[in-house]
Amino acid sequence: MFFNSISFFVFLAMVVAGYFALRYKSRMRMLFLANLYFYMVFAPQNVIVLLVLITVDYWAGRLIGSSKGRKQAVFFWSAVGFNIGVLAVFKYYNFFAENASFILALFHQKYSVPYLSVLLPIGLSFYTFQSLSYLIEVYVNDYPPEGSFLQYAIYVSFFPQIIAGPIERPQHMLPQYKADLTYSYENVIAGGKQVVLGLVKKAVIADTLASIVGQVYDSPGTYSGLPVIMATYFYAFQIYYDFAGYSDIAIGVARMLGFKLMNNFDRPYFSKSISDFWKRWHISLTSWFRDYLLLGLEYLYVALGGESITKARVLVNIGIIFLISGLWHGASWTFVFWGALHGFYLILSAMTGKAREKFAEFLHLNKAPKLRSVFAGLLTFHLVVFSWIFFRSSNFSNAAKILQSLISLDCSITGISYNKLEVIIALITMIIVEIQAAHLFRDWFLQITARSGFGKYTPGMIYLFYALVIVLFGHFTVHNFIYFQF
Repeated sequence: MFFNSISFFVFLAMVVAGYFALRYKSRMRMLFLANLYFYMVFAPQNVIVLLVLITVDYWAGRLIGSSKGRKQAVFFWSAVGFNIGVLAVFKYYNFFAENASFILALFHQKYSVPYLSVLLPIGLSFYTFQSLSYLIEVYVNDYPPEGSFLQYAIYVSFFPQIIAGPIERPQHMLPQYKADLTYSYENVIAGGKQVVLGLVKKAVIADTLASIVGQVYDSPGTYSGLPVIMATYFYAFQIYYDFAGYSDIAIGVARMLGFKLMNNFDRPYFSKSISDFWKRWHISLTSWFRDYLLLGLEYLYVALGGESITKARVLVNIGIIFLISGLWHGASWTFVFWGALHGFYLILSAMTGKAREKFAEFLHLNKAPKLRSVFAGLLTFHLVVFSWIFFRSSNFSNAAKILQSLISLDCSITGISYNKLEVIIALITMIIVEIQAAHLFRDWFLQITARSGFGKYTPGMIYLFYALVIVLFGHFTVHNFIYFQF
């Protein structure tokens, strides 16, 4: 029951209607059952993993909150170890087993590490990190442990975000679940608009571009030159609009029920640096690593006898975090390399700050800040696009073929099958979406339309256009959301 399916919207209508028709206690029970049903549709057996994690972490939070000193630390680290262990077994066991067998083979050892034939529970990485944020807040920041099992279970399993986030914090969501909300027409309309925006991003833009990207990247070496360049740029926009579309739908659905989720994207391709990019891309995950993992690495370094945190140590920690971030995205060395590449970008940027300033002065770019900003934006965008090659490629061999094909002088796009009208509509829609997202251009556009007497109708006309292109050009049966695999 994916967000871009008719069955989901039937389910959503029933949940919204039932939620506001019931009293508070009954609606909370109904919401939890709706969460479980939504999750069970994908793989019924995986709900057991979800319920076990919920139960263990709920009681761990209670024990951590009521304990002190060493006993508290034992409860905390045991719970953290359990969560990471579950994630490691389901997501990374076969990856490590394969690499262990490879290493043993290098030393002429014939022992083969056994594999596990288990499916990765969908959304496991996301709700595990959300559970860990609760445990960390209770242990480190003295957040009061949740007394209601039902409230905590809803916090972990909330159906709009359980599959691919945003990864929320307990202090943001648990108080909202305790509020006895009443039906709000404004919330339903506002949430519905964001759902429409998410659908147009996913079904019209991302999935249209995916048809071209898949042909090239699933058959590396078959195409060269312009088709590979086009597919590489298209993938950068495909993954953004795919994931941002999911986030918009999740945020919109939650808003319809009266809940507010955090924004997960802020026009990342308009970033002026890689650091700026990571403040705008997958914000909930980036902030999770910053607030928990980075601080944890610093604490561990000092606890083991290290000196005060130096700039060099911060750079090392950044490198570690992005290696972990790459592995979090998938059990493959291409994901690890993608993360390492972004870590390298950030470390190089921090180490060459003064040199880049002098180079800018040499080119007199310091006297043309707008030109410098444009140049910085283009450079950042292309560094990110380059990294997506490894993210999209299934292995290094395929990535190497793509890189080799990029430099070909072949300018023909023959051999690629695609609907030109759909691609044109997708690109026009993408431009309109970005105009709507950019407050400066949006305000300018509204002023222009206001002068013609149609200003008050402009927002409605934009969403009418979105609805029309979704119906006429939307794809609903081919592509799942990219981040569902993580």
